[in-house]
Order: sequence, then structure tokens, then C-alpha cells
Amino acid sequence: MRVLFLSDPLFTKYEHEMLARLAVGLADEGIGISWSVPESLADRISNSFFLPILAHQEPRLGLTVKQRARNLCERVADKTGGMPDIVHLFGGSAARLAAEVVRMSNAVPAFELWRPHLEAATRASINHAIGPPQAQMSESPGRAAVLTVPTEPIRQRVVDLFPEAEVRRIRWGVHAREESRTAEPDTTCLLLIGPGRDTRAWLAAFRAAVRVLKEKDRFFLFADAGVTHRLKAWKYARAAGVLDRLS
Repeated sequence: MRVLFLSDPLFTKYEHEMLARLAVGLADEGIGISWSVPESLADRISNSFFLPILAHQEPRLGLTVKQRARNLCERVADKTGGMPDIVHLFGGSAARLAAEVVRMSNAVPAFELWRPHLEAATRASINHAIGPPQAQMSESPGRAAVLTVPTEPIRQRVVDLFPEAEVRRIRWGVHAREESRTAEPDTTCLLLIGPGRDTRAWLAAFRAAVRVLKEKDRFFLFADAGVTHRLKAWKYARAAGVLDRLS
């Protein structure tokens, strides 16, 4: 099975590490993963991860969505040896491009509707993606599709808008607890930021915060993602069993 991740500029810039972890996990299961990112960010991403990175053209005068999608399909075929079976969209601003790639490749669309009202903003693109394949008559049934949402209110709206799609509610976040928890008046959050050049000091602060996390249930730590990854500081939170309160 071939899966194409397609991320817009926002997701590529801020969530590339999460997407890379997801891609590596799927690759471990034997799924062929390729990842298409905006051309302006391709060098930054391709230098960081051992994944097939394919740049897609960004909107500009004189370049239609169909042209961009056709060019991307050609790049995918050249790189992977065939068209994707699934196109997984991350980020609403790339919805039109993803929908066109789905149509041209006859792939199954999987779109992340990760925030409120994204289902309305991308409605036309989703309908275009899940409509009958181009090679079939217009009265033919639409293709299978998966739309993931984070909350029940969004799920209800999406089901109403796209009754033919498979809608799944998946809570956003890493290492989230199964049960929902409301914020208590005495909940405390600590923000740990900085370049991390003083490795010893940064790790000391992080490990001290982890000790507090372990002792105080309503304490949360927000740490700089780049430094946490580079120093492998998250392993201390994992050892303490507090990953669900580290972001």
C-alpha cells in the first residue's frame, strides 16, 4: 500500500516532527510512505528526515490547481513507482490540491479536520474528492473516504455534511489520557523555552519540572519542541510516567 502525506505550509512548519513520527510508525508496518510538502519548505524537511520528500508547487499566478496536482502525481509516480492508494491531507489550505490529486490518482482521501469550521471551509474540496471517479459516470457512487475530527460537536456537523464518508473522532494530542479532564482552579502550567545552548542547565530545569509533574497531578509542562527533541529530554518524562502532561 502506498500512502501520500500532503501537508500545507502551517502543518509542515509546525507539525513536521509529529508527521515524521507517524510516517515512521506506518513504514514499520510495511506501508510505503511518501510526503509532499510546499516547495518553499522542502529543503528544510528533506534535510531532517529519512523519508521520500516530494515538493508540491505553491499557488501562483498562471498555475492552476489541476496543473499543480498533475505535476505532483508525476513526481509521486517517478519517486515511488506508482500512484498513491491513499492521500492523507494535513492542513486546510492544501485541501483543493489534495482533492485534485485524489481525483487524478483514484486514491482514497483521508482528511484531518482538526479544528472547528474547517469542514465548512473545505466543503467543496471534500465533495470534489469523494465524488465519483473521473472514469465513471456521474451517477456512480462516490469513493470511500475517511474524515477524522477531534470532538463530538465537530463529528456531528461533519456527518451531516458528508453522510457518505467514514467519520472518526480521534482526540488530538500525543500520549493523551483516555478520560477527559476538566481544568481545576489550582492547575499550574510551566513554560520552558530557550535555545538550549546551556545543555546542562536546560536539562536540569526540565528534570526538575518532571519531578514536580510526578508529584502534582494538576501540573503541566510546555517545553520547546526543538530543544526537547535534540536533547532527548522527553525520555525523562517517559521514565516518570508523565508524558500525558508534557507538550
